[in-house]
Amino acid sequence: MLKDARCITFPGASGDAWWDQAQLLTQVNKAIPIFEEAHPECVALFVFDQSSAHASLAPDALCAFDMNKGNGGKQRKQKDTTIPMNNPCHRFCGKPQKLTTETGEAKGLQQTPEEHGFTLDKKMKSKCSPVCVFESEGCCMA
Repeated sequence: MLKDARCITFPGASGDAWWDQAQLLTQVNKAIPIFEEAHPECVALFVFDQSSAHASLAPDALCAFDMNKGNGGKQRKQKDTTIPMNNPCHRFCGKPQKLTTETGEAKGLQQTPEEHGFTLDKKMKSKCSPVCVFESEGCCMA
């Protein structure tokens, strides 16, 4: 069995790539089985402070700021999800939500909330730039 999760890099113009999310995940995937073998009755907590991975997301992670106002276009497809139990429109709580249309296009910011009971002002901007003000509500579709 693998006994070492160490990864040494020599980044630079003619060296290795700078440390990124993919390398971090590769290392963690090696570290977990090592931990589980060494401590079979324990649960590990991995904590990271690695600036280039702070904003990293899985390729299909849910992120409203990666969505267009309308369906399709160059936006990436996001994974389907489940409406949270604290959703204000209770009839949708716990229900699945597809984030692609029947034709396979990525759904946009307008259709996604409307199909689950929210009415949006068609004049509302899709996203604040660069991001929404902390704890703001109703400033944009995202």
